Amino acid sequence: MVFMAVVGLTIAGLFAALGFWMILPFAGLELVALAAALWVSVGRNRYREVLCFEQERLVVELGLLGHGVQSRVVLSRSWTRALVENGSHRHDPTRLLLTCSGQRLEIGRCLTDQEREHLCRRIKELLNPAWRTRPGGAGRPPAQELPLGE
Repeated sequence: MVFMAVVGLTIAGLFAALGFWMILPFAGLELVALAAALWVSVGRNRYREVLCFEQERLVVELGLLGHGVQSRVVLSRSWTRALVENGSHRHDPTRLLLTCSGQRLEIGRCLTDQEREHLCRRIKELLNPAWRTRPGGAGRPPAQELPLGE
């Protein structure tokens, strides 16, 4: 931010020295707009969605970093399905939904369409791992957990 301010004000100062002094207020407005955009971006970056895969349930915690969990949704792991749904209009982004017993929860709003597809596949893998034969877990746990991110 400081680098951008120095470059912008240097260029504006050079133009002001050449007699184009009206550039200075616009350079100031540009820096205010940049600061506002960064402030909004940092504020939105604090939003978190945490999925905890437990033996028989999936816990989704939503909240802001530093403010703790604002809402918590508990879903039955064996009845939960993950799906990617197209937006309501042609150019709308897709939606990643977790559905369980008529309850629908949208997650991954800040992801791109491709990232939502990838996350959906990963959630499906974790909801029904190969070692899990039925609810109640008659199978044995895997020797190694699958990595969560790439």
